[in-house]
Amino acid sequence: MSWEENPSERQAFRRRVKAWYAKHGRLLPWRATDDPYRIWISEVMLQQTTVAAVIPYFERFVAAFPNVESLADAEEEAVLRHWEGLGYYSRARNLRKAAQAIVGDFGGEFPRSVRELESLPGIGRYTAGAIASFAFGVRAPIVEANTERLYARLIALDEPTQSTAGKKRLWKFAEAILPRSAVGDFNQALMDLGSQICRPTDPACDDCPVQPHCAAHRQSRVADYPRPKPRATLTDVTEAAVVLRHIGKVLLRQRPADERWTGLWDFPRFELANCGWLPKLSGDPQPVLPGLLPPIEEGVRELVGASVSIDRWWAEIRHGVTRYRIRLLCFGADVDEAVAAAVTNDAASDAPPLRWVDSAAAGELPLTRTARQLADLVFRESGHG
Repeated sequence: MSWEENPSERQAFRRRVKAWYAKHGRLLPWRATDDPYRIWISEVMLQQTTVAAVIPYFERFVAAFPNVESLADAEEEAVLRHWEGLGYYSRARNLRKAAQAIVGDFGGEFPRSVRELESLPGIGRYTAGAIASFAFGVRAPIVEANTERLYARLIALDEPTQSTAGKKRLWKFAEAILPRSAVGDFNQALMDLGSQICRPTDPACDDCPVQPHCAAHRQSRVADYPRPKPRATLTDVTEAAVVLRHIGKVLLRQRPADERWTGLWDFPRFELANCGWLPKLSGDPQPVLPGLLPPIEEGVRELVGASVSIDRWWAEIRHGVTRYRIRLLCFGADVDEAVAAAVTNDAASDAPPLRWVDSAAAGELPLTRTARQLADLVFRESGHG
């Protein structure tokens, strides 16, 4: 019999967790409430993002959209603007869709069951369990990054945590250790224990209140758990972004549904083929890029419907997106009145929207992270930043 199946051992485990949490639990903006709306927003933000990074975003977001009705009524662009910088933008779009479903299908009241919560866009088993237990005291288990690591060490899980067998064992364990009452506090305590004590590297085992229950510690193999996930193969990609300028404004393009960062605004941007050989660029790249500028100019023409002549090098930005390592080469072209007038949206066209914006207008739009970096650079140099 494993210890979590032994009633007295389970009780001892719970007592230790609760005593530690009473002294060391974190004070966070979304914990001082049982409002399911605020709990929901925080939990979605915390996916793929650290607590420290989330706090200012959370405070700005709930100030702009204080309840589910205001979020349901908001324009998608406004929601994305308040999400800008958090990444994984489908989370923000799903928040708005779920808010509309809560208002339309549930009369503005959050469903209380895990099953109904999971029916909402963007809400999976963990988020549903967090909302149900934190807001309504439902006896729902949770498994997220911090508790996943904690549980894997406690039971010395030999399967990868993302495997079917591994997930099944973790969720079974999470359910077995739940108390009958104060479930929300207990779940939050486990999350804090995972983040503050059972860290990915250099775990504070000597300070861990549940060390007596930890199979990995008994085996002196804490560093072996969780089993490492297979490393993703990264693909190197070179892309170009082009800043078109006209009388203090730049041209932005809204990214369509079949591109990354759907709904966000960006400079005209596209992939460059066979450019892995390029050296790091500095100063004027034109002498070291024979034959490259015409394809870039053609790429701009295809995206915005106007011919331009590249006359400026701005910057090189390197960043990662999922399994891609992207090298973004940023160029510029000042355009005259005729070209600016030619860059228009045909109302009958399915092409993504284009917009000439100054610094103030750019500040109101949701931009991709690299577009924001580049826009800040361009407007700062021109004295409009």
